[in-house]
Amino acid sequence: MNALQPTLWRTCRVLAHPVRIDILRELLKEPRSVTLLADTLNIAVSVASTYLRALSASGLIQNVQQGRFVVYSATPNPHVEHSPEIFEALRTVIENGIGNAAIIQEATAFTHPRRIEIVRALQGAPRDPTALSTATGIPLLSLGRHIGKLVKREIIGQTDSCCHLLEPKNVLTATLMAIALGQVTPA
Repeated sequence: MNALQPTLWRTCRVLAHPVRIDILRELLKEPRSVTLLADTLNIAVSVASTYLRALSASGLIQNVQQGRFVVYSATPNPHVEHSPEIFEALRTVIENGIGNAAIIQEATAFTHPRRIEIVRALQGAPRDPTALSTATGIPLLSLGRHIGKLVKREIIGQTDSCCHLLEPKNVLTATLMAIALGQVTPA
């Protein structure tokens, strides 16, 4: 079987939706069929099915055929790069009562490849925007927008016109940042 390898930014885009997080929350309680999930969350079966496919492609859930039904469970797919690490971080923040808005805020820090490049460029030392632009190849205008989003999400800080990485605020941020920086070896 070929391993699925969604990029970090694509996986974070999947996480950046409150209903998909609600689905994950429900599956953490117990495995369920698409129909039961749709009923529980008061959404259309077709919508639930679409969201389940996205979560499955990201390796955050799995499904199994049980008779004529497909049952989904909150079980990371070990064949999808970094899914066990992201899943465990999500499970931890959900169990710690972190709300959907906070999870989405953290995930959206990494929903664009340019923001991941900025984080990587800051790994060694603080840099000013001009040095960051040179290191990443991102034009200054675009760089400014991405820096603003990373600052707002408390991934990077700015002092004296230099940007630097901040300490992660919880296990989800730490995990996403470690994956972005290449510090997590896939299981």
